Amino acid sequence: MPVVMPDKLTEICKSILVRLGLSEEDAFIIADSTVKADLRGVHSHGIMRFPSYIPRIESGVVNLHPEIETIAEGHSYAWIDGDNGPGQVVAVRAAEIAIKKARKNGVCAVLTRNTNYLGMLAYYTMKIAEENMIGIMFVNAPPFVAPYGCREAKLGTNPISVAAPTGRDFPFVLDMGITSGVVGKIRLAALKGERIPENWAIDKYGRPTTDPEEALEGALVPIGEAKGYALGLAVEILSAVITGGSIVPDMPHPIFDLSQPPNLGNTIMAIDIETFVGVDEFLDRMNSLINHIKGCKKAEGVSEVLIPGELEYRLEQKQLKEGITVHEETWKQIGLLAEKYRVGLEMV
Repeated sequence: MPVVMPDKLTEICKSILVRLGLSEEDAFIIADSTVKADLRGVHSHGIMRFPSYIPRIESGVVNLHPEIETIAEGHSYAWIDGDNGPGQVVAVRAAEIAIKKARKNGVCAVLTRNTNYLGMLAYYTMKIAEENMIGIMFVNAPPFVAPYGCREAKLGTNPISVAAPTGRDFPFVLDMGITSGVVGKIRLAALKGERIPENWAIDKYGRPTTDPEEALEGALVPIGEAKGYALGLAVEILSAVITGGSIVPDMPHPIFDLSQPPNLGNTIMAIDIETFVGVDEFLDRMNSLINHIKGCKKAEGVSEVLIPGELEYRLEQKQLKEGITVHEETWKQIGLLAEKYRVGLEMV
C-alpha cells in the first residue's frame, strides 16, 4: 500500500477542495482535520472518508460559503446556525468562539445547529486544550446502535470528546462513542475482507456477529449495556435536542444521503484553567495524577500504562516522520479525484 507524507496528503486534499469552490482557508481546515485523524490512528474519520465528501459538494447539498449566524449569545454562551456549511469549518468557528468567551468569562458553551459531518471530535477539543483550557464536545449521529434491550438501530454512536493540557508532550484526549466499534471501522473491515470483534455488533436478527457485512445490516451494541445506552441518550440531549439539530428519528445520513442537508447539531465547551486553579497549579496536579496512574502495579504482560491520548500522540509523531499508509482502494479514489480536478499527486 502507498505511504504518503502527511503534508503532501493535506495539500492534495486541500487543492481538490479549492477546485470544487472552497476558500483556501476552509479547504485547509477540512483537509487538515482529515489527515490529522489518520495521523492519530483514527482511520474511520481519516482519508478513507475524503472521497465521500466530494459527491456532497458536487450535488450542492453542502453550502460551501456559509454565513454563520449567531442566533443568541451571552457572556458564557452562544447559539449559532451553521447555514448548512461544512461541519469542520463550522466546528472550528464554534471552538474559536468558545475560546474567546471562556478567556473573558471562565467558561463558555457554544451550541450549533444546521451543520454537516465534522469528522474526529478531538481535532476541535485539542485546539481548545492548546489554549490552556479544557475542551468538551458532544455530537449525535445517525441510528446505528441498538439501545439496551432492542435488536434494531435506534440511536447513534454519539461521540464525546474531552481534551486537557498535561504539561507533557501529549495532552489528555478522550474521544469515544458509546460503542466498542464504529461504523467507519466496520466499513473498513468489510473493505479489507476482515472480521470484527465479537462484542461490536448484532445481525438483523439480534444475534452477535463478527461478519462486517452482517453488522452493517444489523446494529452496533453499546458499551456497558444499559450504561452505554444511557450515555448515548445523554449525548443526544446535549448535542441535538437542546441545539435544534436533527434528533435521531429525523436524521438523514450526514455522508451518504444526498437528498437533503442533515441539520446536524453539536455542543462544544471551553473551561479556562487560569480562571480557576491557574495553569501552573493545574499542570502540577495533572502531573501528579498521571504519575499516580503510571506508578500502578501492572497486570501480567503489561509493560506500560498509557494515558488517553498518549498512544495517538506517539503514532502521530512517528507518521509525521515516516508517512501515512493509505489503503490502495482509497488511494485509487484520491487519484481519480485528483485527475478529475486537475490536481497532481506529485505536486508537493
